[in-house]
Amino acid sequence: MKSISNNITSVELDDMATQLESDDLRIIRVPKKLQFGGNFGVIPALIQFLAQWSRHHSDGVVQTYSRGEEEEAVSTLVQSPHGLCAIYFAPNIQSADKKELSYKKSLSYASPKIAAMQKLELTNTMLGRGVFLCCFQGAANEFLNAFYDFPEYGKLRGRAEFKILTKRVISACYPSFPNNFSDRQLSTISTLLYELIKNTDEHAITDESGARYQRNVRGVFAKFITIQSPSGMGSDDPQLGSFLTRYVANQARKKENSKAKNRSYNFLELTIFDTGPGLVSRWRSKKGGDGSLLDLDGEVEVVLDCFEKHASTKDEFGSGSGLQNVVDSLASLNAYLKLRTGRLCLVQDFSSVNKNKFIPKHRHSSKRELPYAAGCSYSILFPLDWES
Repeated sequence: MKSISNNITSVELDDMATQLESDDLRIIRVPKKLQFGGNFGVIPALIQFLAQWSRHHSDGVVQTYSRGEEEEAVSTLVQSPHGLCAIYFAPNIQSADKKELSYKKSLSYASPKIAAMQKLELTNTMLGRGVFLCCFQGAANEFLNAFYDFPEYGKLRGRAEFKILTKRVISACYPSFPNNFSDRQLSTISTLLYELIKNTDEHAITDESGARYQRNVRGVFAKFITIQSPSGMGSDDPQLGSFLTRYVANQARKKENSKAKNRSYNFLELTIFDTGPGLVSRWRSKKGGDGSLLDLDGEVEVVLDCFEKHASTKDEFGSGSGLQNVVDSLASLNAYLKLRTGRLCLVQDFSSVNKNKFIPKHRHSSKRELPYAAGCSYSILFPLDWES
């Protein structure tokens, strides 16, 4: 049995994933809450881990920290994005005293959260200053109203409606948002959200062979972050630490008084995630790959191809500019990107030189190859201090 720490990092999750096939990980315990709401990129990384864990262990068990009755054992856990996904992906659920819990009844405790997602009561979708919108494949309300115009048909909403959604998401995370953002900046963020949700909708509902997953998720996670010192956030990602250090230093140089130099800085963490086949597998399956395992450089090359303008796995005329639009939006936002897919974790600081090109680096140059992660997550961090 393995307990996942409430202060786990993405690097520690990757280390744990190397042991996924071990019987020691057949039973896992998931924390009710993550410390400080989880470091940058941790929640989507944990969701990807849980999906991959469930696909390795068809008899796996999520064991709660509480003993006894189902409501006591599960109701708190499903308040968090990672806890809700843990219950959804779990082949079996049990309390700390090994009492078997009903899957259907356990999920019923998440009904208020799902209802809040459907009704766009965004501040009720997760604890703290954040938003969690998740499509649970196979559920009656899989096609959330937030993303789909005709949920019964799974028709994605248009760009204009995604701009409205974007404004509501940011307002839920950052209540002073209307005073800080121009229409251009809002359009930039909504383009980012629309293109990545569209990409996920098109490519992450089925596996590389075209079969629907039994359990699969896709959605959006957003969280308000404020920092005074960048030292803590870059502990498992040195390049993120450099991004934050440079931003804080640049902002301090713009201020003349010492009080301004010691101010806090506001950021939005925005992640679009899925647990589908991942960029490399879905690209190769559409392009006639033979199913053989690529070397790591080959995987990187495929990811770069995905971002090439006019490159697409869709047949429609005019397709293929979506991920290039994402790059342009990231550059405009001076954002930091962490992309976790397949055996890769690629990062890029779009506030530095060559910002309009997709030229990512491995998160850790000394540890380039990682255990396989289900699906794809784009974790994006950008400053909210537009007035400075």
